[in-house]
Amino acid sequence: LGEAPDGDCQDDIALLRRELGNSTLTCENYAATICDDSFAIRACPSTCGMCGPFRYQTMKKFVRPQFSMLPPVVHQARVAKRECRGFAKLFLNQGHNGFLVKTPALDGEREGDIITCIDRATPHAEEFADDARCPEGLGIENSSRCQEGVFRFSRRATYFDAPVYPKMLREAQKDIKAMRAVQWLDVQTADVTVSTLVYSQVEELFTSVSVRFEVDSAGKVRASKTVLSYRDLIETTGISFAGFMIGVIFFCSLGVGHPIYQLYQRRSCRNRVIAFEVFSRMALIIYSAVLLAMWFKQYPMSELYSRLLDQMLGYTGDSEAEFAKMMQEFFSALENIKSRADLFLNFRIIAYILLYMQFIQLMLYFSFHPRMGVLTATINKASSALAHFFALFCMLFMTLAFMAHWMLGTHIEEFQSFSVTLASQARMLFGEFIYASSAIEINGAMLIMYWLYAFTFMLVVFFTLLNFFLAIIVDSFAAVKKDEQLNFTEHDFLHDCFD
Repeated sequence: LGEAPDGDCQDDIALLRRELGNSTLTCENYAATICDDSFAIRACPSTCGMCGPFRYQTMKKFVRPQFSMLPPVVHQARVAKRECRGFAKLFLNQGHNGFLVKTPALDGEREGDIITCIDRATPHAEEFADDARCPEGLGIENSSRCQEGVFRFSRRATYFDAPVYPKMLREAQKDIKAMRAVQWLDVQTADVTVSTLVYSQVEELFTSVSVRFEVDSAGKVRASKTVLSYRDLIETTGISFAGFMIGVIFFCSLGVGHPIYQLYQRRSCRNRVIAFEVFSRMALIIYSAVLLAMWFKQYPMSELYSRLLDQMLGYTGDSEAEFAKMMQEFFSALENIKSRADLFLNFRIIAYILLYMQFIQLMLYFSFHPRMGVLTATINKASSALAHFFALFCMLFMTLAFMAHWMLGTHIEEFQSFSVTLASQARMLFGEFIYASSAIEINGAMLIMYWLYAFTFMLVVFFTLLNFFLAIIVDSFAAVKKDEQLNFTEHDFLHDCFD
């Protein structure tokens, strides 16, 4: 903390009394409460030992290449309240019986609603996450921090146009204690995310680390983590990247001319192969040009981090609006990192498709030689049988998956949803497991149903259909080799290369 503008560090009793609405308060008699609050920096810095400037001494070397530049931020998405229906409405409106004195919950009237009904399809979009009653007996019920006896917490911010309610953990132990006191997490909480920003100095890498806890309609909590990184290409790395992209564009442009000439000047049964070659090279040229243009257009991530850091250091603590602006800047940084990570993920997907096209083109190149074209010839000969095989395989595979999920999904974790069941069956198909680990917990009729399913899967899919697939490939390969033996004109591939 820096010094006050006039060089003094004194308690502001007037501010304390005005903000808390109690003309008898002093920092000394309120220290036990106020010193745990960030408001003490403004109102009672002398009493609470918060007078600046402070000087921090290095206790040991920082040996890691990464560091977190700001305190972590925990934020939640909330769902809206709605009128209770069904049994919940009946439970809210139930009466009481004064004779049930040994059952306190039923022997008297309730003050307020005991449960909150929610609409999970509608997000909570109020200015604050929720409110809580102010502590009684302190005379602060009508202060600016506690209006009409109610304290409102976690001002709304936006993250990808969706409302979120953040809390910066500047003093984690105190902040978490305060969050528990006001029940910051409740039935309206849809998910909670803890986020921080990390910088890696060696690679000039900017990373957003988030741990998300999602609460489903039954109250089950699922945890997941997301690590998104963006690297600023500076100095030699930027020059190398740009040079590589320009090289790809240049050499692909040189290589596309001859196939175009062949395509338009010659009539050949190979025209489709040549057309695919032209298309794949043009796709590489366009991809490299767009990627290079997008890279030149992006401003360095270091500028965004610097702006966020400046916003944090420029915070004076004078208003909640100023802090809300700082929090929004934090979420803007998260949005920017995620947007860039998503953008370049899309570029990676396109690059993967282009590499797959080059893989296919390589196989087509080899198909020009009879002996090197065994692979493509085998696939061509087996294509009809493979199409019928995969149609049969998909229908049986998905039918078994539906049966397993529908009957066993509530008892066996590997079959808890249809998509998870498909993934589990794929692992079973590759021999990763046959006996589901969760099956040890079931018994009786369910155990019989499980073994009926497992035996059917092993017999029909694992043993029969897999061997059908191998038989189709082997028979087609044998036919191709037989046709090759009837061709006495060609040499081997290496001989033809140097002939």
